[in-house]
Amino acid sequence: MQQDATNILDDLGNVAVYVISREDHRILYYNRRVERVSPQVRVGMICHQVWPEGCQNCPLHTIGDAETSTSISSGDAFGEVVDISATKTVWEDGTPAYIITVAPHQFTEIEQQAILDRELLMRGILQIYDSVVSVDLSQDSYTFLSQYRGPGKQPFGRTGTYSELIGGVADRLEEPERQAYLSAFMPAAARQVWQNTAKDPYLQHRWRDALEEEPRWYETWLVRVQDPFGQRQLAVLLSRCIQQQKEDEQRLQEALEIDNQNLRGVCGKYIVRDQNVYLLQGSDRYFQLLDTSPSDYRDGIFPGMDPRQRRRYICMMVEKSALHEPISLEFARQKKDGSTQWLQVQFIYTGQRGNAPLYYGILVDITARKMLEKEHHELFEQLPVGVAKLLLDRDLSLLEANRAYLDILGCEMADMIDGALAWVHPDDRDQVQREVEAARGGAPLDMEMRVRRRDGTVVWVQVQGRPAGELDGVPVTQVVVREKTDRHRMRQELEDLRARYRQVIEGGECRPTLYDGATGQFIKPPEQQPGSLSGSVVFDYDLKEDQLTFSEPFLAYFGGEQRVFTKARRLLAHTRLIHPDDRAALRAVLEYCRRERGPVRCYLRFHTLARGMQRFSVSISSLWDQSGSRVLGLVGKIVHDVEQPAEESSPRRDALTGLYDRQALVRQVETYLRFGQQKLGLILVDIDDFSGVNAELGHVAGDALLRNIAGRLRRSVDGHDIVARSGGDQFALLLKGLDGREDLEERLQQVLAKLYQPFSAPHAARGLKMSIGVCCAPDEAATCRQLLARAEEAVQRAKKLGGGRCVLYGEM
Repeated sequence: MQQDATNILDDLGNVAVYVISREDHRILYYNRRVERVSPQVRVGMICHQVWPEGCQNCPLHTIGDAETSTSISSGDAFGEVVDISATKTVWEDGTPAYIITVAPHQFTEIEQQAILDRELLMRGILQIYDSVVSVDLSQDSYTFLSQYRGPGKQPFGRTGTYSELIGGVADRLEEPERQAYLSAFMPAAARQVWQNTAKDPYLQHRWRDALEEEPRWYETWLVRVQDPFGQRQLAVLLSRCIQQQKEDEQRLQEALEIDNQNLRGVCGKYIVRDQNVYLLQGSDRYFQLLDTSPSDYRDGIFPGMDPRQRRRYICMMVEKSALHEPISLEFARQKKDGSTQWLQVQFIYTGQRGNAPLYYGILVDITARKMLEKEHHELFEQLPVGVAKLLLDRDLSLLEANRAYLDILGCEMADMIDGALAWVHPDDRDQVQREVEAARGGAPLDMEMRVRRRDGTVVWVQVQGRPAGELDGVPVTQVVVREKTDRHRMRQELEDLRARYRQVIEGGECRPTLYDGATGQFIKPPEQQPGSLSGSVVFDYDLKEDQLTFSEPFLAYFGGEQRVFTKARRLLAHTRLIHPDDRAALRAVLEYCRRERGPVRCYLRFHTLARGMQRFSVSISSLWDQSGSRVLGLVGKIVHDVEQPAEESSPRRDALTGLYDRQALVRQVETYLRFGQQKLGLILVDIDDFSGVNAELGHVAGDALLRNIAGRLRRSVDGHDIVARSGGDQFALLLKGLDGREDLEERLQQVLAKLYQPFSAPHAARGLKMSIGVCCAPDEAATCRQLLARAEEAVQRAKKLGGGRCVLYGEM
């Protein structure tokens, strides 16, 4: 029966079978397949002496108490990939034994797919690398998988001894690259690298092909590959030309050196290896800037830095260098003299040395900038208004805030952990969330709201903000916060006063003071002036906000599209709605209301939508705070004056020049001296020998000269000042709102510059001259009569000195 079994085993074809003793692993039997593969085999030999390379994959290592065990082996003598099975049995004469079978491996679908994936990957690698070599370090063998040019170029499919291949390539390299090549890629060296660093050996080196005059740069990389069917040490040796990359790196380095000179920085060359960064090369300026010497860099860069901070920066650089990313740092270090130095460093990847990345770095001393930033931060903390950076997320997370911001909320930064929204009054949160949603779209932030302080009190604040970038994709805004509690209290008081005064005005119960435009005086009328709410326009002037608001009839009377006007002071000074000759009266009334209590009435001409210029009665009352010391605003009404007087009270005009006449000038001067709070300057301009002009050139030329001078004077002043013809050959300028002597002299120079511009023919031939006198009020004259008389004295003094000059009364 045993003979029958052996006959069957001999006929198994490509399945090798042998029987070994369990006790000493001596061969008891082998079939013809074993004899064909290993002719030296004999009964009685120990199996691992016949096939020592297969011992590492022997199934006997794992059979233990089991009856059978199977393992997979690749590169075996019996086939590329085989299944080895061991089964316990009893052989002839009862000897305990193992039946060992070695059969071609039957690949599963998963294994077949893995083989296909490897094939596709290899095809991709062949498109990238000039030379691809399959290496078996266990057998010290190789197989060429590509037939492109490169170091060790061989025909496709060529096999041989791997260490001889590496030695042959190294022989064609120059030192020190030859030794570096051998140290990286010889079998023993590669195993040592894998054991110590778990990294694949890599080297950049120059190689000269037999057909090339100059060597070219190549990179070679030995990539470890896991053996899926055994314990062989497999790898792929890759090589490709990087000459273009090296040339690009050289151009980049030259450009960086130019940038370095422009930045007034210093440069250094660095290498990243052994989890550290070392300085390879630095200029004299490099060591001078850092107050160091080359010996300070034995343990790596950043000498003088806090050890923990240095370790953190080194780890970050090592991580980024693996991806060849640029690196930017700002850090502080302690100099040898104890001072702190701030540096900014820009590292740019420039290539490899072995498998270690090389970087070119530019260092710039930014200590002065950091000191300025520190000063700005201190100023930021000392600002009287709250300033903060808010993240426009769901909670309005607080990123940064100065002391004033925290004082407004009565809290500390630690209290803001839930975000700024938690401090908003519940009744205002919906409004705040709508404003924040608009700000996320880029709109500026501008709102007033209530916040609840830590002590429970509620305060009003105004928040204004503008975009300040993003953080992790969420918009950031910088806000300025001002407390407005007192303002809101005043606003409520003002509203109460307005309501009370409107009742008084609309009820007709007030007896207002009347402004007489003809005399420029304020008088009490003998009885209440007629007026009716019907057809009237009520207005409200907020002096603090400089905002003027009219009631609905304003649009029907005067047209336009708005009833609320900001910058009201400027509007009242320049508006075309009021007759130009009546603006001075309006200013006088407004100044009076700021000083005195009680309603005031005046008559002004307004340009109406339907009937042109019409006269209206304007009643104004001032609103005072509870203490009676401050005016908060003005309220009043405008009523159409149905009975227009036969003689208007408007200032009179000179027929020839269109300027105010002397009577109108006197009225304006008296009004401003009586009710105004401004300093005035009166300039009288007298044409020397004007009678000679009329006699020599005729009265037509004389009239033309008067109109010419009138135009020059009108253009020399702004709309607030008054220009008049005070006599036959004399003009007057009333300058308002002087700030002092320097302001008077500056505005006087503007007038003289206009007057002394060259005249055209025929007046140019006569050499016209003018005598000018100047007097100020109230410093040099308390009344209108004094002001006119003393300015005239200055004119006469100029004439006595020969004419054609300007005399100031204060310098006589």
